[in-house]
Parts: sequence; structure tokens; C-alpha cells
Amino acid sequence: MNTASPITIDDSATWRERLATVTQLLLGLETDVRTCGEWAAFRQLDEAVRDLDRLHDGSFENPLHRAFREHVGDAVCESEFVRHCVDKPRGYAGDFDAMEMIWDGLTHPDTCRYRGSTTLGRLINAYTMDSANCRANVSRVLRLRELLLAHDGCRVASVGCGSMIELREALRVRPALALELLLFDQEDDALESAKRAAERSAVRITAHRGNVLRNLLRELGDAQRFELIYSSGLFDYFDVARSRKLIARMWPAVASGGRLVIANEQPGNPTRAWMLLATEWQLQSKDAEEMRSLADGLSDVARVTVESDEHGVYQYLEICKR
Repeated sequence: MNTASPITIDDSATWRERLATVTQLLLGLETDVRTCGEWAAFRQLDEAVRDLDRLHDGSFENPLHRAFREHVGDAVCESEFVRHCVDKPRGYAGDFDAMEMIWDGLTHPDTCRYRGSTTLGRLINAYTMDSANCRANVSRVLRLRELLLAHDGCRVASVGCGSMIELREALRVRPALALELLLFDQEDDALESAKRAAERSAVRITAHRGNVLRNLLRELGDAQRFELIYSSGLFDYFDVARSRKLIARMWPAVASGGRLVIANEQPGNPTRAWMLLATEWQLQSKDAEEMRSLADGLSDVARVTVESDEHGVYQYLEICKR
């Protein structure tokens, strides 16, 4: 879902003026940081970028988007993180390498927050790490860590698992954690990283690589039931109709008394404009009503809840089975 309105002729002067402000603040970021400090300079830039949100309809063909790339596209790519997202070495912006960069940037700021090819790039990298979107990704890891800890001794499946930062963190908190983990991802490197995290632990991993839509449902159907199935990033790339179909096929694999947890970007994400303009990171947001509708038609549903995170970026759908 996209809450932005299409640009009209009357908006043209508005977005050009606002883009000029963003361009000036971006290219002058080094001076502003020296003059008024990083916090104030970043806040001023953030407010200017947010002013562009309504004027971006989510399309890379949008004239605002093309103008941004023309004026400051090279400059923002001096940030290591932004460059990675724009280059999309694995075919999409939010790959597991990007998640690792966010985690490192916010949990090891002394060494990982300022990564870039120039001073400006390093500041843009830090500004991006400070964004609500990146902070929400760290909060998501911690939320998933708590889910894993709460299911100690259970069978758990993670769909679109990435490198399982949450597992590393759960084992850091509880080294004796014991899980039967079934993992699905399209990246061998992500699955290998997840397996390394579980080495010398009581966590037993079965990993499946491949297209989730083609392979997931067959493997879930052949497996035992799970007390927890969760997906923290996959559904951001599916519309409501496809998401509903996938959940309907996953639901039979949830054990009685178990739960299915889905994370998805929500409309009003305060960093939506920066994600689109700078990192070219497109997601399919869903509002609370749409998230609840993903449970429509499921049998033996005990409870459906939708909760927004503290950053206004993600919503979490939880469907509990009787």
C-alpha cells in the first residue's frame, strides 16, 4: 500500500523547492555538522527529507525521484550502506548484508557507523543509521530474539530468515538455548551464517535454500508442526492478495496452541522518503486493517493482534491457533 498522492502540476514548484532545500542540506552536511553539531544537522536534514514524502508516489519514474538521483545520487552513494542498497548485489536492497550493516552500525557505532568513501559519505552513512527505519530493524532483531527465547525447547520455522542475527543474540543471552529450527532463505551465504551462529550450541538447524514460494510449502507440509513460524522481511515484498494466499498455506503447519508472526512495513513510515530516494528500497506497506485481513478464512484461530513498533516503521501480525 502506498499512502502518497501522485504528483500534480500544481505540486511541481513545491517539490522543486523542497528538493533544492534537501540538496543544499545534503551537500552542506559537513559544514553544518562542524557549525551546529551532528544532532542538529541531522535533524534539519531529516525534516527536509520528510517534507518530500507526500510528493513521492513510490515510483522510480517519478520526476522527483529522477531529479534527486541527478542532483545528489552520486553524493549519497559515498555512504557504504547507501551504495550497497542502490547497487543491490543480491537483486534487492534489503538483503541480509544490509541487515548486518544496520546491526553493526547501531550496535558498534565506534567502528561501523561512519562507513563511506568520503567525509560526506561517512556522515550520510551515520545519518542513515540514525533513521527510524534502521533503528526499527534493530528493534525487530530484539523482538525476534525474545520470541526465540520464549520458545526454548520448541520447533520453530523462520521464513526468509536471512543470517539470523536474532539467533546469535538469543544464544548470547542464553547459551543453553535449545531449538529445532527450520530455516528458509534464497541465499546460501545467509543460511551458512545462520548455521555458524548455532555451532557448539543445542540449536539444531535444518536449512532449505531456494525460492520460498516454490519450496517452502512443500517442506512445511512434510515437516512436523511448529510452535512458532515467523517471517520478518518477506511479506514486505508481497501485496495483500499474495500475502493472504501464502499465510493460508503456512497456517496448517502451525501446531495447536502455536502462533504465526509476520512483520511488515506500515504506511506512515517516517523514513519512507529517504529509503526510496537515497537507497531505492521499495516495500509494500500494509495498514493495520490489511494486516488483520491476512488471517481471513483461517480455521482454528484463537486470536489475531496487530502491533506497531515504537518507531512507526513496522507492524507485527500475530495469529494464534487454538
